[in-house]
Amino acid sequence: DRTVLIVGFTVALAAVIFTLGINFTKDTTERTTRQADLAQKCGEISFDVEASCTEGKIDFIKITNRQDITIQEFKFSISNDDITKVYDINSTEDSLEGFGAKKYPRDFSAVASPNKVEVRGALKFDNEAIFCSEYVREAKINCQ
Repeated sequence: DRTVLIVGFTVALAAVIFTLGINFTKDTTERTTRQADLAQKCGEISFDVEASCTEGKIDFIKITNRQDITIQEFKFSISNDDITKVYDINSTEDSLEGFGAKKYPRDFSAVASPNKVEVRGALKFDNEAIFCSEYVREAKINCQ
C-alpha cells in the first residue's frame, strides 16, 4: 500500500522536475540565442562622428553611417572638464539609413566649451531600439 504511494509520488515528482528542466533549458536557449543575435547585429554597426562648434558651443553633430543598416536612435554625451550632458536623439525622423549621413542640430548649449562628444547608436531588434553599448564613437573637439 505504502509502496504504491511512494512509487506514485516519485513518478509525479520526477515528472514535475522533468517539466521544469525542459522549460529552464528552453528559456536559457532562447535567451542565449537572442543575446547572440543581438551581438551579431551590434557587430554590424559602424559610424563616424564629427562636431561643429562656434563661440564655445556645438552647432551640430554629424553622423556618417558606414554600414548598410539603419541606426534608429542615438545618445550624445557632450562633456567639458566639469560636466557631461546626455541628449537622447530618438524621434522617427532622427533615424539614419544605411550609408547615410545626417547633421543633428540641437541646443547643446548646456555644456559650455565642450571638449568631447561620445555617441552611442541603437538598432531595431525585436521591435525595440537596443543600444549597442560596446560600440561608442568619440570626437575630440575644441570649442573655446
